[in-house]
Amino acid sequence: MRYPASPSHVDPNVTEPSASFKSEVLKVTGAIVLFIIVYVLLMGLAMGLALAAGYGGIAFILLHPSFITLMIGLGLAGLGLMVLFFLIKFLFARNKVDRSHLVEVTRQQQPELFSFIEQLTKEIGAPFPKRIYFSSDVNASVFYDSGFWSMFLPIRKNLQIGLGLVNVLTVSEFKAVLAHEFGHFSQRSMKLGSYVYNVNQIIFNLLYDNRGYGNALESWGNISGYFAFFANITVRIVQGIQWILQQMYGLINKSYMGLSRQMEFHADAVAASTAGSSALATALMKLDMANLTQQKLYQTYNNWISDNLKARNMFPNHVEVMKHFAKDFSLPVVNGLPVVDEAAAKRLASSRVVVEDQWASHPSTEDRVAYLNRLNIAAENVIESAWVIFREPEHLQEMMTDFVYRSVTLKENPVLLDDKSFRERYAQESDVYSYPDLYQGYFNNRNATELDVNQPQVRDADNLADVLTSATLQLPRQLEVLANDIQLLETIRDQAQSVKTFEFNSQRYAQKQAGEILRQLQQEKEIASGELAYADRRIYALAYATAERVGAVPTWKEKLSRWQACEKQAQETYAYYATIMGIMQPAYQDPVSLETAQAVQSQLAANEAKGKEWIQLLLQQPDPLYLNQEERDTLRRFATSNFSYFDPKTGFNSESLDLFVRAIGLLQYAHTQRAAHAKKDYLEWQAEMLR
Repeated sequence: MRYPASPSHVDPNVTEPSASFKSEVLKVTGAIVLFIIVYVLLMGLAMGLALAAGYGGIAFILLHPSFITLMIGLGLAGLGLMVLFFLIKFLFARNKVDRSHLVEVTRQQQPELFSFIEQLTKEIGAPFPKRIYFSSDVNASVFYDSGFWSMFLPIRKNLQIGLGLVNVLTVSEFKAVLAHEFGHFSQRSMKLGSYVYNVNQIIFNLLYDNRGYGNALESWGNISGYFAFFANITVRIVQGIQWILQQMYGLINKSYMGLSRQMEFHADAVAASTAGSSALATALMKLDMANLTQQKLYQTYNNWISDNLKARNMFPNHVEVMKHFAKDFSLPVVNGLPVVDEAAAKRLASSRVVVEDQWASHPSTEDRVAYLNRLNIAAENVIESAWVIFREPEHLQEMMTDFVYRSVTLKENPVLLDDKSFRERYAQESDVYSYPDLYQGYFNNRNATELDVNQPQVRDADNLADVLTSATLQLPRQLEVLANDIQLLETIRDQAQSVKTFEFNSQRYAQKQAGEILRQLQQEKEIASGELAYADRRIYALAYATAERVGAVPTWKEKLSRWQACEKQAQETYAYYATIMGIMQPAYQDPVSLETAQAVQSQLAANEAKGKEWIQLLLQQPDPLYLNQEERDTLRRFATSNFSYFDPKTGFNSESLDLFVRAIGLLQYAHTQRAAHAKKDYLEWQAEMLR
């Protein structure tokens, strides 16, 4: 096992919590104590209500025994008990972390890894994890199950190691990442911060995770109309209790957000004092790149499922995707992996809206790297891959690959892709989406900017470097992130997701504030879209000016017009495909009413003409269709068919439905390929002009 030497002569004040940090801890702890006091008072009132309601119910029954008084008396007693139960259930609430994506590992299986972690925890002064798990994620984290009594009893933490993260780290970077996680629990002040984190999580769950209680209350009310009356009163009382506790929760969160950021910086300081500033900084800057490329890899695997292809080992495949990514974005490759500097990390910045973790606020990567650079703690840099710490890494990688595929349905005897087969197939498919290095990835994964080729162009740049500044190169990724964040905020605003709070730019917001942030992001998107379109026109103008000098303006117009036309057709066919799949959805549900089935038949019949017309036009195209003979025959069969999709006697016609789906899927694919080839053709020609 290779364990990097720690920095020498580190100033002990680096890892000493600051006075402001301790002050924030005291504020939040005070808020928690106040919460507990209020809770105890509410519990006392609830017990008094339960006793009074029980006594009153019995007295009412005895006063005039009858069925009506019996039901009213029982309802009154039930009201008191249900209110008390709402508060008592907190004592038994438990938040269990989902482990379905994790695989537990033992010391017997990975003795070198356990020794590495053991040495690291001793060096930091943190407890050894209760359990260690592997996942395929690009992530590492410490997690634990929690309940009400966790506020008073110590909790042993579990460690999750994402092998997707291991795949991109050196030994020193791996040490730094784990040191950061253990850094949260290494000192007494940090243990208090950890305690605050845990209590905050518990309170959130107690306030908002009440599905079981709601179901019990509904079941009680359904027994009788008398009980329903008292159940409604119970709901009002419980809502009042929740309102009081929610105000206390808001008070805790108001103090906690600042503390949470400081906890992250402090854990970074612990990691830097253990593994050096540079190791953690370089690891942080790799994260977005590693995540993006892993998602690209998964997308590729999904596309290959229909060909009955399965990866043998996803981790070398991930490295291959990263190499293509490095080429597209002009990143240097050292020891087989892309080097992501601060400028590249900024281009790859991820979402600013966070909903998964409701109780932690992480500073931006940019802020954390700047902080680590200021610390400037030097340490031994072991540049070997972090895989050297793991026993039989290839076997482990193949096991995790099989685990990732566990929910995928493949035909019998799928074809296993070895590294060479993956590399060749991926390179062949990627080639059509690969553009000259001159663009530095600027045109990757986006559509053409609409332009009237007959209108005068913007001519205010002398060369491509004047246009492709660092700010301009960030625009495509910035717009992609904005689009994702806007979609997520729309879901939160419309309450399509059970989210009570979310984080934006490391600040906590309530669900009702989603619309406000949404409007801000929509404005940002409008501005960024305008800047991107302007930059595109400046680039087109440079190519046009060169084409003018060499008499190639007709070629410029033809190639750019073709790209724009193909792009538009690809977008229209995608929208058409989405519409048809939405119409068909009820056909795959069971049961479905006759009225709904007839509506599906009617809508499909009304919409199939457009698809058939587009297919006929596609089949007449002189350029390659990017389809094999069997696929072309499928298109012709659908274009000339006259199917009924539903019959009241026999139900849905699965053959006709399947043919429709297959045909419009091929239509969409062919137009996507035509647009991709037209884009590549124009951009390569433009690059020659710009050179």
